Amino acid sequence: MVCKQADARTLAAQIESANSGRIYAAGPDTTGTAYFTIAPVRPVNAAAVFLIRSNRSDDWLYRGPFVPEVAVPFDLRLSADGGSDTLSLHLLDPEAGLACSWLNERGERYWRGGARITIRLLEEGHFGPDQLFQQFEVTLR
Repeated sequence: MVCKQADARTLAAQIESANSGRIYAAGPDTTGTAYFTIAPVRPVNAAAVFLIRSNRSDDWLYRGPFVPEVAVPFDLRLSADGGSDTLSLHLLDPEAGLACSWLNERGERYWRGGARITIRLLEEGHFGPDQLFQQFEVTLR
């Protein structure tokens, strides 16, 4: 299951931990901006905290309320070597008492200037055609 019930204390600790992490900021050598459109599994409460993390930079790319589109300016730290990355997405919703996480085993080439990326979060993960486990579907344009 991608989402699990969590008590208020656990969610507060997870939100505090997320808030203490670094937010990625593109340097002066910014090479482009990628635009992520996120399709949630279910409606998201206004009090929920939504997070996108880059495995490549080991930083949060986004941390805040759920928004349907996130623009991420990036530099060579992300776009070098073809711009491949593995992302994890998280939703911490104290109102619903849910902690959700989505991760794919396979990376994608997210970091191309002007890239339009649609991420459809899945209720449950499954193995894709490449036999790697996926918890969200990615469409790159």
